[in-house]
Amino acid sequence: MRQIFGGFQVTIPTGSLDTGYAMAFMKESSTDGNVKTLADLLPRALPAFYVLAPDYIRLLLEPVLTFSKQWPESYAVHDIGKHYPNATGETPQSEEKLLLDQTSVLLWMVYAYHKISKNTQWARPYVPILKKYADYLVQNGLYPAKQRSAVDSIQATANQTVLAIYSAIGIASFGELASASNYTAKGKDFASKILDLAVNTKGNHIITHYSDPASSWIGTYPFAFDKLLDLGLFNESVYNMLSSWYETQQHPNGMQFFSEVNKTVSTLEMWLAATSSSQVRNFFIGSIHKTLTNGLNSVPGPTIWNVVGSDVGVAFMSKAKSDVGSYFMVAAVDM
Repeated sequence: MRQIFGGFQVTIPTGSLDTGYAMAFMKESSTDGNVKTLADLLPRALPAFYVLAPDYIRLLLEPVLTFSKQWPESYAVHDIGKHYPNATGETPQSEEKLLLDQTSVLLWMVYAYHKISKNTQWARPYVPILKKYADYLVQNGLYPAKQRSAVDSIQATANQTVLAIYSAIGIASFGELASASNYTAKGKDFASKILDLAVNTKGNHIITHYSDPASSWIGTYPFAFDKLLDLGLFNESVYNMLSSWYETQQHPNGMQFFSEVNKTVSTLEMWLAATSSSQVRNFFIGSIHKTLTNGLNSVPGPTIWNVVGSDVGVAFMSKAKSDVGSYFMVAAVDM
């Protein structure tokens, strides 16, 4: 809890001290120090706020949406400042570009707040901006162009299955938020086509890219938001297929998050847990606990470690970040 809530500050205007204009600003600790990174930090922190204090979702999103009014691109911004606490904005030339990722998750998060808070008025002024972002996903999301996602180990490549799934959920989220049934239908159409393109020939897992061999696989962690938001894009039979696959890929310290790496990302394992069987869910939770208590790590709250190869269970790269809010994803989905 301390790690989640210690990673951001709540502000009010210095002149008026008006608490009606409160905003929250989160730091991407231990990596690049960005302010409010959409591509991985905010959506991974969100489950804790969804369960415990939903109004923080609004406070965290307000600065992003306010800046978006002046953002010139048809996709969402990656962050609103390179060096916390300076929320001085970004430019299309200088920002890190994870285009489908950052655009999709903004739509997910706005709808998540709308759904859990029952506050139907807050997002209304931003609907034209959000529609622009949904249209970007409609035009670009089914067959992703060469680009990166928040999973850094997948280099900039085209036709990443996970990015297409992100886009489908983003489009449907906007449809539900704006009561625009054509967007909801388009998200469902995307989901059906993605499964046709991405389920391997044996019908037992999802491949990392549309063109990959059948042996390629990736954990479909975005499905957690499909379930959290009750969108119904991917049904229980799909969840069950993947849960059975994950059961075959287990190691004592977790599961590789896709077939070409040795490491896991514990925050995303909890997203996988939220759409898995109770047995697989317990495996993910137990493997995270095993690693965090193994005595090999002195850094606060690490989330990335090898599960095969060398240095198994030894954390690297990520520490002290609010993204451990993802440990509440199972609770969020079960609400």
